[in-house]
Amino acid sequence: PAARPITIKHLLSHSGGLTYGFFGSTPVDQMYLTEKLFESPSLDDFVAKVAGFPLLAHPGELWNYSVSTDILGYLVQVVSGQPFEEFLEEHIFEPLGMDDTAFWVPAGKRDRFATHYRASSDGLQVVDSPEEGSYTRIPPMTSGGGGLVSTASDYIRFAQMLLQEGQLDDVRILQPETVRAMRSNQLPEELTPISLGTWIPPAYGFGLGFATLVDEDATPDADHKGVFRWGGVANTFFWIDPEAELIAMVWTQMDPFLIHSIEKHFQTLVYEAMGESSQ
Repeated sequence: PAARPITIKHLLSHSGGLTYGFFGSTPVDQMYLTEKLFESPSLDDFVAKVAGFPLLAHPGELWNYSVSTDILGYLVQVVSGQPFEEFLEEHIFEPLGMDDTAFWVPAGKRDRFATHYRASSDGLQVVDSPEEGSYTRIPPMTSGGGGLVSTASDYIRFAQMLLQEGQLDDVRILQPETVRAMRSNQLPEELTPISLGTWIPPAYGFGLGFATLVDEDATPDADHKGVFRWGGVANTFFWIDPEAELIAMVWTQMDPFLIHSIEKHFQTLVYEAMGESSQ
């Protein structure tokens, strides 16, 4: 039995004892895969399945990248009384002018939709077709943890809002203190640094939705304390550096994750262009 309830803060910081199934080999990870969690027909069904699984750890006692963000999407839906996708459109995408961001791509925009590939020894294989793939129709479950389609120009507006502490132009999405909490480490000392395979260097904690650099001396990369970042499975990366007033994004549309060190090379080039070098 859990030693304490899972809180929203636990979910935002991936410390609630949940998992993903893809990044580990524990019996709990295997349950997530065996029960075909990500084939759930709705957010309600998804959450009901997760609630029936054992926890990987007591809430607050382990950092583990997980389905927490999907659960948060469900909570947004319950608290707002709106379908999750409608809440995002009304309160984030439309106010920020993110006109090309949604959970699916309508027919009139598919000529701009990039093909999703997987690299293999036989060359590039199509994972998802822009003409007839899964993103050409409304999904049965809108996922808080992944599934949005966007453009670089849309996403940089979202990132600019975060850099400017919750406001873009005359639109305020979040209060400044909220953004400062999001980009600050929220984990206790014993849970840092976090680790996710070979991607995150041993210098990061986790805020409320982002990995955040807490020890710039522990990473060989050029950066600043307070950098916050994350990435997507098709090798889509971004980071925000409040000290340098910098947003950086480098995106591909290709699996598997980390097949190339594109983010690391790009980060080095960015900071070198600013007159800074790696340590």
